[in-house]
Amino acid sequence: MDYQIVIMALTSFILFILTLIVLFHMTAQDEALHWVVRACVIIGIGEGWYLSRYFGLNELIYWMTLYLLMVALFVFGVYSAVEASLTLRILAEIVTAGRSGLTRQQLTRRYNRASIVKCRINRLLSTGEIMYKRGAYEKNHISFYSVREYLLILFRQIFPEKHINSLL
Repeated sequence: MDYQIVIMALTSFILFILTLIVLFHMTAQDEALHWVVRACVIIGIGEGWYLSRYFGLNELIYWMTLYLLMVALFVFGVYSAVEASLTLRILAEIVTAGRSGLTRQQLTRRYNRASIVKCRINRLLSTGEIMYKRGAYEKNHISFYSVREYLLILFRQIFPEKHINSLL
């Protein structure tokens, strides 16, 4: 039974990735994070409903835990790195350009300081991380990025930098 749970969790995760590939081609970039969450929830509910006919409650909990762990690792480890890393984004654009490539001027135009700040502000606004009020940007409610930041703060408190540096 354990191998079936693992196989179904992997199948659910692969379905999640395939769904994202299709959705990312159909949606605007600022909506991508919303679709990541929606796809995770919709696939989780659909697969959970389907598997409830074959698995008991314990197996469903194990499957859900594995599925959500894989999704979380993907979102925090892969998606966030690609979205936030300027180097990876530039590389992705060069790959997307194909044989024609991109010139230094094209890259400089896309990635000057003003465009980078504008892009990141738009991303933070679209995720609800910040809001524009009274002519300034302010922190909004808890969202995807703030959860990540709270976890990083917690890890820094648990593993202070001075102790890490002394080990290296």
